[in-house]
Formats: sequence, structure tokens, C-alpha cells
Amino acid sequence: MSAPTGSTLLAAAFALAQTGLAHVDLDGNVIRANAELVALTGLPAHSVIGRPLDEVLPDVPPGTTNLLPEAEPLQAAGTDPDGRRRDLRISALPLPDATGTTVGHLIGVADVTEALADARGRRRLVRQLSLLAAIGELLDDELDEAATLAAVGRIAVERLADWCVVAIPGADGNLRCVHAAHRIPGRTRLLRELVRSFPGAPLSAVEIDEVHARGRPLLRTSLPDAPVEAPQARELLHALEPRSALVVPVRARGETLGTLTLVSARPARPFDRDDVATATELGRRAAFALQAARRYGASGRALARAETTVALQQHAQRSLQADVNRRQIVQDVSQLLQDVRDPRRAVTGTAEALVPWIADRVRVTVQAPTLGALEHETGAPEPSLGGAVPIRRVHRARSGTRVTVEVTGAWWTSSGAPDDEDARLLQDVAERLAAACLAADLYAQQAATAATLQGGLLPAELPRVPGMSLCARYAPAGGGASVGGDFYDVMPLPDDEWLFVVGDVCGKGAAAAVVTAQARHTLRALAPGAPAPADALRALNGVLHRERTDGRFVTACAVRVHPVKDGRARAEVACAGHPAPVLVRADGRGDAVPADGQLLGVLDAVRLTPVELSLERGDVLALYTDGVSEADPHDAVEAAELAAAVAPAAAGGPFGVAGAIERHARDRAAGGQLPDDVAVLAFALDR
Repeated sequence: MSAPTGSTLLAAAFALAQTGLAHVDLDGNVIRANAELVALTGLPAHSVIGRPLDEVLPDVPPGTTNLLPEAEPLQAAGTDPDGRRRDLRISALPLPDATGTTVGHLIGVADVTEALADARGRRRLVRQLSLLAAIGELLDDELDEAATLAAVGRIAVERLADWCVVAIPGADGNLRCVHAAHRIPGRTRLLRELVRSFPGAPLSAVEIDEVHARGRPLLRTSLPDAPVEAPQARELLHALEPRSALVVPVRARGETLGTLTLVSARPARPFDRDDVATATELGRRAAFALQAARRYGASGRALARAETTVALQQHAQRSLQADVNRRQIVQDVSQLLQDVRDPRRAVTGTAEALVPWIADRVRVTVQAPTLGALEHETGAPEPSLGGAVPIRRVHRARSGTRVTVEVTGAWWTSSGAPDDEDARLLQDVAERLAAACLAADLYAQQAATAATLQGGLLPAELPRVPGMSLCARYAPAGGGASVGGDFYDVMPLPDDEWLFVVGDVCGKGAAAAVVTAQARHTLRALAPGAPAPADALRALNGVLHRERTDGRFVTACAVRVHPVKDGRARAEVACAGHPAPVLVRADGRGDAVPADGQLLGVLDAVRLTPVELSLERGDVLALYTDGVSEADPHDAVEAAELAAAVAPAAAGGPFGVAGAIERHARDRAAGGQLPDDVAVLAFALDR
């Protein structure tokens, strides 16, 4: 459908866009939004139109419409409707009118969360491989314990942190600092003085001991300005400027040998979860090296190097495979749940997606207020040998839905047992499944509501027109979860004339339904006094232009048929920004009716080019909406092409032609799922 400004650009953009797209006015209010952008807001479609874009999508920063076309897209970070972090890439393009004056903007919004996560994952992998190479060099050169610990500290400040502290248990079992290093050599003395007088700083000794005892990392993304009260410690910390801290265990083969404390002094670069993974990897590899040094001392260098290198390679292989598997699981589950409308299929599919990757047996259970209990269990009857470790995660959504994911079996992780990353993975899966079940339930409710509302916008039944046969078809987009703007009507006029109308309102939802009802009933009131269908459409344009302030527009095709006489009738056809109707003659010839005109509700006066036709017995005239012509958004079909395609159905009269038009649209739609509503109204003189 055309748009009021920049029509060619706007039509092409909405037809081809695979990311979020919004047409906004100069005040930033949304005039039109595609399904992808509506999904980003988490709101019903009717709640998006007419509101400021930065209100329905808070991630979009103010001033987005001031972006120049050649400017780099904005990068914005925020949260999705479920509260999870997401990253958006935003671009803007001005829309000019015929004089070149900017009257609106086209805003593109792409969710690049997964792409950036992949990039971060690749960077993390590079860092890990770099660390692996560094530890390999360490094993070639260092095998006694003191040199190994010093080398670990050196690698840490070179690649991860501004300063680090390595601690191992002393003879009394208490942790003691065995190495401290700062990226700036002149500050190493201050650091050593700090940890000698205040063990654990900038954290507490209790926190460091807990990391050692539990064998789990500790992350502090920010630190207070004065973590200790002693004046001397405050002075040292002020000089060292700690901003965030990360403590990981030096642990391998089930044995914790000490702790590695890393500190960042850069406010703009606090540690994050990626750093936790990298530092944990460093701690593990350091533990392998330390175990070898303790076992062999200065002798047996070659044997120790060979044994430790093999262990590191095996560990690296398991870690990398675990990371690959986790990514594949998230991808599989995300694709499965992307457009699920059946909660039972969502539960079954999630369980089946988990089994090949991480476990022998999976049980997924959903309990929801409106869905009841759904459960699916799959996998091997008995867990495989090699570590049957169960793990269970429960997610309780605000909607009242409770999702339980329980798996048992061998895991592709570094130790063969589930770790924190596996637990987070299952939690993520449970949250995604809960959201999908809620969406499926809401979809079913919306579809039922939409069907009821849509029925009120269309005639309950077609009237009986003397000497003519009529057929109307309506097919909602997708599963019909939104009220569409397509409508049709057949109206009696004075002097035994009849008016046939098909129209389309911009957008979907309740707001579009209001305009649909207004357009249809206004035409019914105006048509009897209009000399011709073009005059009726012009009168409707005047009403819409005066009363509508939300930027919505209407396209319509109106045909006025004069009484049937001697097997013939005269028809006047007027189109306002609407696809041209098709005429299928009784002898099987098909052609487009070349009526043309501007859409309604945008301009105070519209240009219309009506056409007169002579209809004979068996001729079928079919009106339809752009859901037919744009069933394939990448390849719109012209009216003449459509007429030729459905002409063989002429023998079936209006019923055959209307059915052929709908089938033609479904055949061209991806997967048979209509991207837009389809309305068809066909009529013919009785043979």
C-alpha cells in the first residue's frame, strides 16, 4: 500500500524490511510499524500507533530523527519486555513530500543482541586461546612453584587486569600472598604493602577464603571508594584506584590450590561475565602448571611438560565443545519458540532439543493458570555411564506460569558435571519457554477476540442482488491474532443500483478497526447521494481528512452497477490508491481494470480516474485488497498478471474466481502463511 509521503521509498522499505521499521511524523509519533518493530516493544499493535516511538520503545534515544542518512547507526542498550539485556542498532531516513520537504522519518531498529554476543564470544575465545599459548610458553620455561606463580601473575596483568594477587594456603592452612604485581611497575611496591598489611584488599579476607573453600569465582563490578577504615589502607587504595575486582580459584582435577585476585583500575572497563570465564580459564591452566611443578620439581621436565600439555588440550577441547553446545542449544530453542502458537508443541520441542546436546534424559513441565499442566519426558530410560549428574531449574513467571526443566546424564563441560554456565543455560531455557507459553496463550485469546471484532466490521451476509451472483472471502494474516483493516460491503442505491466496495485501512488492531468502521459506515451514508462512485470516495476523503489526526489512511475500490437489462449492465469503477480490480470475461479472457487514484484521508482533495465498463452474462468483476497483490513482499503481482492467472476459473463464476484469487495469494506467500489480510469481493451477471 502506498504511503502519504515518500511513497515509493516507504512502500519498498516495508515490503523488504526484515527488521523493525517505523514510519514516524515530525513529532516522533508512530504512524505505521511493521510486525518486527511491534514485537520489540512487547505491546499490542494498537498500542504502538499514534504514540511517540521513544515511549513505546524506551531503548530508542531522543533525537533519533536528527540522524543524517549517511551517519553511522546508533547503538543503544536496554532491556527487552522480559527484562533481559538487549542491544539495538538504530538508523533514520527522512521522508520528503513532492516538494522535497521532510514530513516524516523512517526509523529502522535491528536487534543485534545475538550478533554482539557472538562477537563477544569470539573475543573471549581469542583471549582464551592467547592465554593457552601463554601458559604453554610458561610450561616450557617455568616448572618450579615460585616461578610458575610469578609467571601466572605476569600473564594476568599483561592480558586481563591492572593488578593481581596470587594466594595459596600456608602451613597453617590460611591463605597467604605469594605474588603481587601491578601493570605499572612503580605501583607494585604499594600493592605489596597493601596486601601485606590488609590481606584480601580491596575485598575482605572472608570473601577470598570463601572463593577458595567453594571453588567458585567472585565478581564485583564496582567497588566502594573506601572498602576499609584504616587510614593507611585508605591512602594505599586511593593511590591504586581499584574500580572492580574478580577472584577465581586456582583449581584443577578437583583440587583447589589457591586464589587469583584480579583488579581493574579503569572506570570505563569494569570486569564482566566474559572476564569471569577468561580468568577462570587462567586459574585452571595455572593449577595444571602448579600441580606439575609440585609433582616433578626441577626434574622430569619433559615428562611433566608432556603430561600437563595433554591435560590442557583435553580440558580445552571439553571447554570449547561445551561452549559450542550451549550456543547450539540456545539457537535451537530460540528458533523453535520463535513463532510457537501451540504450548504443547513448545514443551515437547524444548525437551527434544536438549537431549542430543547435554543430557541423557530430560523432563520439561509447565503449569499455567489457563493452560493447566503440560509435561514431556524424553531420552534414554537410564542415564549413560560416566557421571549421571542431575540438575533442575524452576522459573516462576509473573503471569503465574511455572516451568521446570530437569536433566540427567553426562554433560559436555570441563569436568563432565554441570557447572554454573550449565545452570544458567537451563534457567535461560526455562525463561524462554515460559515466555513462549504465555505468548501462545495470549495469541489464542487475541485471535478469538480479533475474530469477534472482525466479524462486526464485515457484513453478516451478502444481500440478494436481482440478476447477479456474489461471493466474498476474507482471510486474516497468519492466524488472525490482530484485527485487520480490510473490509468489503454491498450497498443498495436509488433506482435499483448497487455499490460494491472493498477497502483497506493502514495498520491493524483496535485503532485500525475504528477507522474501518468509520470508513464503511460513512460510505453507506454518503453513497446514495453521490452521482458516481468517485464522488462517494471524494466525500469519504473529506470526512477522513477533517476528522482523522492519527495519520491513518484508507484505500478503496468502489463499483457502481446500473440495473441489468437485456443481459447487460453498466459499471462505473473508481479506485483510490487501491489495487486495480480484475475482470474475467465469460469466454475466459482476463484483464485489469485501469482505474486509478490517490489514497484517502491524507490530502484535502484527491485525484481519481474512474473507468466505465460494460458487463455481460458470465463476466466476473473481482475486487481485492493488497494482501493478494503483496502476498510475496519481495515480488508484488500486477493486476493484469493476476487476471491472467485466475481467468481459467471463469467457469466457476464469482465463487470460482474469488477462490482462485485467495489460492493465488496463499501459493505466493511464504509457507502458505499470508503476511497481510486478504479480502475479495466478486460478482457476475447471472447467465
